Amino acid sequence: MVLLILTERIRHAIQTAIACPEFDASVKDRLLPFLRGEVKVPTMPALSTAPYPTEGNFVVEGNVADGVPLELVKEVSSFLVSREAKMGNEIGLSHYWLHELLAGSTVYTHPQPVRMKSPMLLNRIETILTDQSNAEYNRMIGDVFSESPTDMHYFFQVNRSDVRELRAHLSAIVNATFTIVAVFVAIYAVSKTITNDIGMRVLLGLIGALVVAVAEAWLYMRHVAANKPPKTIRRRRSSRMSTKRRSVVIPNEQSISMPQ
Repeated sequence: MVLLILTERIRHAIQTAIACPEFDASVKDRLLPFLRGEVKVPTMPALSTAPYPTEGNFVVEGNVADGVPLELVKEVSSFLVSREAKMGNEIGLSHYWLHELLAGSTVYTHPQPVRMKSPMLLNRIETILTDQSNAEYNRMIGDVFSESPTDMHYFFQVNRSDVRELRAHLSAIVNATFTIVAVFVAIYAVSKTITNDIGMRVLLGLIGALVVAVAEAWLYMRHVAANKPPKTIRRRRSSRMSTKRRSVVIPNEQSISMPQ
C-alpha cells in the first residue's frame, strides 16, 4: 500500500469531502482513522525543515508523521472535482485535482520484507556453481590433459612408441653416417697403394662413400616401408547385417531355409 504524508491541503480536502452528505460512506469510514492520526509514516529529518508552501506543511513528531493511503486521496479528489463540475464551477482551476493535492506531500512505500534464503538452497547453489566452474576448467584444459586413466595410459603409450621409433631412425642415420665416413677413410687409405695423387685418392673415396650412401639410403627406405604399420579400416557394424532366414513353402510341402 502506497501512503502519503497527510498535509494540511490533503486534510482540508478530506474534511470537505466528509462534510458532504453524498460522499461515499464506506470511504468516509476508512478516512476517519487517518484524520485522527492513527497511522504514522516514517519520515526523513530533512522533511520537517523543507521550504514547503504553508498549505502543504505537515506536522512531524520525531521521525514520523500522519499518513493517508493514495487510493483514498484519489477517491477524495475525484469526488470533489465532480462536485465542483456539478456546481457549475470551472474545474480546470480547481485545487482538488490529484496533482494539486500531492503538492508538498511525500510518497511512502512499505519496505519489502527481507526474504531469508534456506541454508540448504544456498549450499545447493554453491555446489552447482562450483561444478560449473570445474566443468568449464576441465573443458578448457581438455585438449592438453585427460582425466581418464585409460586415456592417460594410451597417451603415454603413444609417446613411448613415438620415442622408440625416433630413436630407431636416429640410430640408423648415425650408423649410416659412420659407415659412409669409414668407407671414405678406408678407400682413401687403400688407394695409396694404387696412386700417390691426393686428388685421385679423395675422388675414389668420395665415389665409394657415395655408392655406400646410396645403398644405405635404399636399405633404410626399404626398412621403413617394411616396418610401417598398416592402416586400420574401421567398419561400421549394423544390426541389420544379421542374416535373417525365412521359410519358403513349396508344393511338395518341404520347407527350405534361405537367406534374405
